[in-house]
Amino acid sequence: MAKEKFKLLKLLGGRPGGFAQTWQAEVLDPVLKARWGRVVAIEIPLTREIERILINGLILNSFLRTHLKQVQDSHIVRYLDFERYENRYVMVMECVEGQSLRERIGDIGEGHPLALAEAINIAKQTCQGMSELHRHGLIMGDLKPGIIIITHPDNRVKIDILPIMLAFKSQPEYSSVSVSAMYYMSPEVLRNNNKSIYSDIYSLGVILYEMLTGAIPFQGEHLTEVLAAILDGNVTPPGKLNPMVDNGLNQLVLKSMAADWRHRYQTSTELLEVLGTYQAKLGHIQGVC
Repeated sequence: MAKEKFKLLKLLGGRPGGFAQTWQAEVLDPVLKARWGRVVAIEIPLTREIERILINGLILNSFLRTHLKQVQDSHIVRYLDFERYENRYVMVMECVEGQSLRERIGDIGEGHPLALAEAINIAKQTCQGMSELHRHGLIMGDLKPGIIIITHPDNRVKIDILPIMLAFKSQPEYSSVSVSAMYYMSPEVLRNNNKSIYSDIYSLGVILYEMLTGAIPFQGEHLTEVLAAILDGNVTPPGKLNPMVDNGLNQLVLKSMAADWRHRYQTSTELLEVLGTYQAKLGHIQGVC
């Protein structure tokens, strides 16, 4: 029996995500330890089906592997390589400890608004990481609070890039999509699985909405009701739920979440600039106060 290359130390993030469990692991293999250091994180697929998607979507895709290794942005959890652990493929990443944005906000439907400055800062850092991925031709496709990590103790935002693999899935049946996952999907993704920079921008808009209000913009007791609400695109402006949100921030969020992708920000760089401008304005107002 071959010796294992890793020893699991602890589960990161407090609870597993939708696709994999992320573990802090000690590197036992001396060659890998010299390359990566003593401690890494490994993402272990929760099911054989997810492992199959990982293999087909990433391991066998030289374009993605090459470009993932080129992404060195400080707001992206750095991809190292693929390896085997307990007879299954795992994704090896830099070890990042902290709290997910989902944990910071609270459970869906029971969340609480973040301070405006904190929400804008998190959105801006997330957009910086997203812009770097887009620059390398990579689409997130499944951006949501659970994969946005706020590190301890420096409060840097990092995106877990494992869900990039989902861009290679065939269109999901609605019956297999959870309500919680659907909240962050753009209309065009729900209609025909058309994942793009525009759908990533939409997802970030929904996340910012939730950070500002503690609520999700489209609700319903059943998948069909949530789906209909998202496709309709009729959303209550965040300022109606949080009086601290001014008209400028209302428009920023609503433009990011426009039902028609042509009415959204057209690049993540454009959205990043708008977030930076609003952050500077907010800092000036707070400084004056």
